[in-house]
Amino acid sequence: MFKASVVALALAMTFSSNVFAAEEKKTEGQSTIKIEDAADQKNKVKGEDVDEVITNKKMRAEAGSKSKHSLDTAIAYSGSTLEKPFADKRPNLRGRADQTSVASLGGSIAYKYSMPNRSAIKLGVGVRWITPLGGSSVPDSYARQGGKKNDFDNPSVTFQKVYKWGPGIQSVMNVGPTLYTQENLREAGLQYNLGISQNNAVELGTSGFSIGLLLGLSGNTYDKNSPAAQRGQQDYEFGAYPFAEYVINDTFNLRTIVGQWTYRHNRPEKRTLTFTKDTIYQSIGLGISLSRNVFLYPNVQIVPGDIRSDRTNVAMSTNINVF
Repeated sequence: MFKASVVALALAMTFSSNVFAAEEKKTEGQSTIKIEDAADQKNKVKGEDVDEVITNKKMRAEAGSKSKHSLDTAIAYSGSTLEKPFADKRPNLRGRADQTSVASLGGSIAYKYSMPNRSAIKLGVGVRWITPLGGSSVPDSYARQGGKKNDFDNPSVTFQKVYKWGPGIQSVMNVGPTLYTQENLREAGLQYNLGISQNNAVELGTSGFSIGLLLGLSGNTYDKNSPAAQRGQQDYEFGAYPFAEYVINDTFNLRTIVGQWTYRHNRPEKRTLTFTKDTIYQSIGLGISLSRNVFLYPNVQIVPGDIRSDRTNVAMSTNINVF
């Protein structure tokens, strides 16, 4: 009896062991990914993680989500002056014809398709609300320029490339056309723009400081060609904007950028390589990183050679990437 019991117990243990091994093998071959994880995998871009290339939080947020399909949204308030931040008028610090001299609130949204080589295509459009704190009326100066209270904000197509080059230089390049739809800019004759920008930044060791240089080159086309209209038109321009940042912690960083070397070619000027230098301006702000895909940037703009409260513009920009 005892012998039979031992044999039965041995057979049972052997059977249990085989079943456990089979179940273990089966488990190793099964997928335990949740539905939401499977969706994330489907929307994930193969190849090198963009965040391994770009660590600058503002550049990350501006470049957009890491997903294959995503939406990039941006909200920007261009206010009046430090002296009267809620007024309608916004000083044109650079004296340019393609700048709107009133306060505005704008929002844009772009569909982004990301590719494995850290490239992307963006299709974007926005809306703009003139003097949002000024009721339903439109400032007379803006109305004379053909401006309306609300309008579409210049739809665009952009090719983007994220990469690193040289001694740890983080770079984001954007190139593409824009169709002008803002009423006051259309009144000035602006039709299309083709632009390219190259944003570069390098971290200075572990000090928390980084420096960079934003480069830009663009050209405009016009559908108003009278001598009177051409006096306020620039057909092509280029600029170099040095900037510096200091990271306070994971959430906050200080930032300043200077429009130091910006030059434009005016249409009436017959000499191809004769340019007018823009007024030097500087932006100073506090970067607030709420997450990888949400970045706020309250800032002010000044003219370093003429710092006054009535010529210090206030602004707020927000980048929010979805999916």
